[in-house]
Amino acid sequence: VPNDCFWENTNPDWGILGETNDNPQLDRDDTDGFGPERTTLNVLPAGTNYLVGVRYSRNRGTRRVEAQIDVTIDGVSETLNAEWSADGPEYWIPIQILDSGEIVREDRFE
Repeated sequence: VPNDCFWENTNPDWGILGETNDNPQLDRDDTDGFGPERTTLNVLPAGTNYLVGVRYSRNRGTRRVEAQIDVTIDGVSETLNAEWSADGPEYWIPIQILDSGEIVREDRFE
C-alpha cells in the first residue's frame, strides 16, 4: 500500500504535502523477528483516523506468533498483546487511532 509506513516506505508523506511534521517515521526496523520496532507520528491531522497493524512476514520455524504494541498519545500509554498460529492470518489489526487521539480496540486478524 503506497501510504503505509513500513520497512520499504519508512517516511511516507501524510497530511499536508511537503509538511514533514505530520508524517510518520519508522525509527527502528527489526530484521531478526524479535523486535522492537518503533514508528513515530508527532501530529494527528484532523479528519484522519489510523489503523495500526502488525504483519507477520516469515516463519522461522515457530508455531506461534507473539506480538505486542505500545501506543503513547499525549503521555497516555496502552499496551496490547496477541498470539496466533504461524499458519494463520498474516495481519493483526489491534487498534484504530482517531484524530481526537482516542484509541479504539479492533483486535482482529486478516
